Amino acid sequence: MSIAACSGFINLDEAHLDKPVYRVLPFDRLLQSLVARELVLSKPKLWDDPFENALLKGAFRTQDGSRYSFVAQNYVYGQCWTLHRETDAMWRIYSAAAKGVRVSSTPRKLLRALQDHDPQFATSHCFIGRVTYQTKAEILRSLGNLRVLADAGPAIAESLLFKRNEFRHEREVRLIYYNSRHVGHEADVLRVPIDPNALWDKVVFDPRADEEVVHAQMRAARALGYTGGMTQSTLYRIPTDLVHRKPVRN
Repeated sequence: MSIAACSGFINLDEAHLDKPVYRVLPFDRLLQSLVARELVLSKPKLWDDPFENALLKGAFRTQDGSRYSFVAQNYVYGQCWTLHRETDAMWRIYSAAAKGVRVSSTPRKLLRALQDHDPQFATSHCFIGRVTYQTKAEILRSLGNLRVLADAGPAIAESLLFKRNEFRHEREVRLIYYNSRHVGHEADVLRVPIDPNALWDKVVFDPRADEEVVHAQMRAARALGYTGGMTQSTLYRIPTDLVHRKPVRN
């Protein structure tokens, strides 16, 4: 870690903290966030890859040989972002019906929003980190080296930042909240109050969406108070400024 986990940043250098990260979500989820003014984190047990929260579901031994099962999965929440500005796969996976939008923010802004939700224990409950990609054997070794009893919050957060090499293309950054004293931990989601205009730097609409639909969606977002930048992705747009040059004869 280039910045100590106690600061809330894991695997992130100072140079990364104000650089953009991105998340694609359904348009109706964007509207819900604008209305409720909240960011929604979910429990890792709901994520697709069961191997990536192996520590939370597993058991471990202490140095004296005592065996413990881990119940932290009931008290940890996360949200996945990416360093990828835009990819074809990103739109097709997370905006399958061409009705998604991409919001952008920065690690510093995201962590600050989470810390504002729990200011008293901000340094021990709130984290954001870049995922590292390893082989299965490397992940097991990394998990085994975590100091889960001595420093539970940072260790649990870091345990969610190991993924197998097969997922390397995702370039994930994860916002993570852990609190064993959290009231209402029965819920599978954690709702964090936010100011969307302060948190989101820009909203980009699916490049495959009909232009009239996009304009209607933009009007709906404006009507709910969003004042930030909005545009439609040009990923699939044919360039209009191509110049055809005549071949030069010798």
